Amino acid sequence: MSVSYFCKDSNHSDVCEYGTNLSEIAEKEQVKLNYPLLGALVNNKVRDMSYRLHKPCQISFFDITSDYGIQMYCRSLYFLLFKVVSDLLPHVRLRILHSISGGKFCALDGLDQPITDELVAKLNADMRDLVKRNLPFKRVELPTAEALVLKEGAQVMFVKNDPSGKHLYYNGRIGRVMEASDNRLTVYCEGDSEAIEVEPLEWENTRYTLNEQTREIEAEVQGTFKQLPLRLAWAITIHKSQGLTFDRAIIDANQSFAPGQVYVALSRCRTLEGLILATPLEARAIINDERVD
Repeated sequence: MSVSYFCKDSNHSDVCEYGTNLSEIAEKEQVKLNYPLLGALVNNKVRDMSYRLHKPCQISFFDITSDYGIQMYCRSLYFLLFKVVSDLLPHVRLRILHSISGGKFCALDGLDQPITDELVAKLNADMRDLVKRNLPFKRVELPTAEALVLKEGAQVMFVKNDPSGKHLYYNGRIGRVMEASDNRLTVYCEGDSEAIEVEPLEWENTRYTLNEQTREIEAEVQGTFKQLPLRLAWAITIHKSQGLTFDRAIIDANQSFAPGQVYVALSRCRTLEGLILATPLEARAIINDERVD
């Protein structure tokens, strides 16, 4: 199976094998920018160089000189910082809060010692060591936590559609824990007549490959994950908030990276009175879709 694409950087259309990644496309098209490639806009969506093509698309690569590149570079530094803090201070929780003087204001929750120049220098050195080792970023995602800690009154969000056919809940629905015990957990959602009894569900990690002989896509289950289809919902990503409506919301959209993301965030609240901005909205966070005049 092949996928057609148009590379704006080379002004060239071609086809590639289903699942070809952006690094391979860049090499094939001989894309050269002023600095190393960090990612690309694929149909106007930001993707990293490991992203695999699975449908017809337009591709425009970027480096660190673009806003997209700067955001991706900074996000990579955040991952490095989280890694070294976790290794050096395993009982401390790092929070990256907001922009300040061209940098980021961070908090180390649970730190039982002063933040000294020596500690900062150690974190800096460990981050630079990781950069020298040139380790790849590996994305490992689970639909919810391996160990859920819930209690009565906790606000939660369903992360899977109800498979029973009764449509009791759907991915993104918000509720509140009414009963939490070793054998039973119930969640009440606004508008329902009674609480929902929630049971564990199973997710499958499926790998899709192209059969070279039949030229068909085949699915292979590589693993399964079983857990209650819930996660704590005191906070939610902008992506997950699409289609939801809130009476009150504290919104942090300054690191938006996709067209329309700020609009989605700000339009979740029923009234302006219920909306609070956690950080100022900078002009670079408001991104227009190139396809819309």
